[in-house]
Amino acid sequence: MSTIAKHFDELARSYEDYRLARWYKAQAEQVITALSGCKDGVLLDIGCGTGWLLRKALKQYPNLRGIGVDISKDMIAVAQSKASAEQIDRLSFVQGDWETMEIGIVEELANSRPVVVAVCASSMHYFADPVSAMRKVQNSLSPGGKLLLLDRASDSSMLTRTWALIHKYILRDAVRFYSVSAICDMLCEAGFRDAYLLWNIKKLAWKGKCYTSIALLEA
Repeated sequence: MSTIAKHFDELARSYEDYRLARWYKAQAEQVITALSGCKDGVLLDIGCGTGWLLRKALKQYPNLRGIGVDISKDMIAVAQSKASAEQIDRLSFVQGDWETMEIGIVEELANSRPVVVAVCASSMHYFADPVSAMRKVQNSLSPGGKLLLLDRASDSSMLTRTWALIHKYILRDAVRFYSVSAICDMLCEAGFRDAYLLWNIKKLAWKGKCYTSIALLEA
């Protein structure tokens, strides 16, 4: 995880403008659209990066407050700076590894407000134990709260499956990519109900990225 943190530390200053920024922002737009109808409360973004999704979501949904968690200290620093520059005062950020950090930190930042929705966008594939990580998400939500999980899907994507093999057998890190059905199974094992596919896209070229296979699930 320290290697992952270092990688994103190096990207932080240019993250919202570098070559894949348009691709990540287009994915975030799908998540933001899925927030429609959320009740008053807290939006928790796990793996928030520079906070682009949170800033845009809070502008669109004034009933929400935001908490962003990211393993990269430089991503968090940029996120705080950008939120301040845009005068968004309903946002809090914390640097930490979601899998090992105390959930009490989120509860303290929420300040007795219910966490009505959690977002995990392009983060699940980094978790060493995704079921445990998702169980912690489930425990952080208020009764009736929901999770929006977006990630690369290995379904019908030879490139994603190839990358999964490279990470497992060559890079030998914790990065894994899963099929939609496998993600649903893990969410159910973590205690979520009604996990289902909300949106997906499979295209040769999309938003400047080749061989895209992305899935957005709700639970």
